[in-house]
Amino acid sequence: MKKLSISLLALSLLALTACQTSSLTETEKLPVEKSAVPFSGTVKEIDRTQSVISFVGKSDIINHEGKFNDYSAVMRLDPSEPANLEKASIEASIQIASVATDATGLDGHLQKDDFFSAEKFPTMTFASKSIVKKGDNQYDVTGDLTIKGVTKSVTITAEITDDYLKAHYDLPRQDFGIGNDAYGKKLLEATVPVDVKLVFKKMHVMNGAMVHDDEMTMDDMTTMLEGKTGDDFDRAFIAGMIPHHQGAVDMAKMALKNAKHDEIKKMAAAIIASQQQEIDAMNQWYKDWGYGN
Repeated sequence: MKKLSISLLALSLLALTACQTSSLTETEKLPVEKSAVPFSGTVKEIDRTQSVISFVGKSDIINHEGKFNDYSAVMRLDPSEPANLEKASIEASIQIASVATDATGLDGHLQKDDFFSAEKFPTMTFASKSIVKKGDNQYDVTGDLTIKGVTKSVTITAEITDDYLKAHYDLPRQDFGIGNDAYGKKLLEATVPVDVKLVFKKMHVMNGAMVHDDEMTMDDMTTMLEGKTGDDFDRAFIAGMIPHHQGAVDMAKMALKNAKHDEIKKMAAAIIASQQQEIDAMNQWYKDWGYGN
């Protein structure tokens, strides 16, 4: 009887995979561009076109990729030392009903009582209690994770720069009552790998107002440099040139994928190589010259 029940469950899980496609957009799939620029202490806004909170639910039968579309994250900085993340705190919340997987039939199932029980517990939250620096831009973030009415203290390893926050956590689902193990604990794996990629919008002060890099023209960047000398100039020059170069790299990547003529693709490859080399150099200078401290 038990074997029959497992077989029926297997069939139902396979049925949920009908029309299976990736839940992530092409932009969400892209790895974040590596940055060595330490966190500067400025207030960040998430670029949601590039950011994603994703997971992979694994079983003995099939794996499912998913993400949450509705989330928020706040970094609360210390007024006296805003660049010191060890004095900061991080809070995040996720709306369970926003879950989207690679099998649409699974989305509603995950909101039922044997998984997230979304009607009773619509939100999962995280609130940090301590942030400890472990190396260059590497941090251990310890805090309270609450899912399905259960709160556990967890430590998440994160990379936090002035450009992004990346984190990975293997969620012990059984600790939070997630998943039905009535058919055997080996059917669903005990941990669910969760990846967080939060890319920050770059901002600068222009005419007394904060503007994003994607709103700045070359004239704006030139104006930003006027009157600056020495370290102030070098810091502002790097801060303006990196996103300018990155924009060229992004356009060239599109050209590699979509252009018709080989001449454009060849030029695009050259742009990516040269601009990325200069981006890496400027990131290193920013670090070596102490501009992120």
